[in-house]
Amino acid sequence: MQNAEQPFDEGARAAGRREPLPEPTAEPVFDPAGPPVPVARTAESAGPGLMTSLLTVIAGSGVLLTMCSLTTQSCRGATRSARLEWERRQAQIEQAIAADEALCAEAAEARQGERTASDE
Repeated sequence: MQNAEQPFDEGARAAGRREPLPEPTAEPVFDPAGPPVPVARTAESAGPGLMTSLLTVIAGSGVLLTMCSLTTQSCRGATRSARLEWERRQAQIEQAIAADEALCAEAAEARQGERTASDE
């Protein structure tokens, strides 16, 4: 079953071996559609591009807004924690000042008591 146009037998084709490419011809290949012609832009073709751009901007804005809101939430907790820490530290400072004033007052009273005792 082998002829001049088909150099390989059926067994070779079934085994997966490739057939040689046909010899190139000197005559050009005819394209029935003709040469490619660029498509002219019309007003109708501008609409989908505008919609795509608009949707891209809206989607990007949504992502940006989501990221900013998540960042604000974590900062809000950190700000509250820092404020509570500052209030606790201020209370400690006020207690230390009150204790120091009480010691100074006691020392002044003790000196006052010594002076009155020595004057008598």
